[in-house]
Amino acid sequence: MRNLDKEIKLLKKQSDIKWKIYKDAEKSLKESIKKDVENILTTLGMDLTDDRLKGTPNRVAKMFVKEIFGGLNPAKK
Repeated sequence: MRNLDKEIKLLKKQSDIKWKIYKDAEKSLKESIKKDVENILTTLGMDLTDDRLKGTPNRVAKMFVKEIFGGLNPAKK
């Protein structure tokens, strides 16, 4: 029984580490995607100061990281 407890603790620790790495990477991914979306919209001649478009790069980045590729999150496996 003790070995099982140790293995469970080790797996939880590994999972926690993977989750922390994913959360750190998630912030970086969102920022990178946000900049790319800003570049795309600017290239298309969109005015990013327009209230209707102001939050679009952030929303799109969030959509990609949280929804479309959210299954890559180790906590969801």
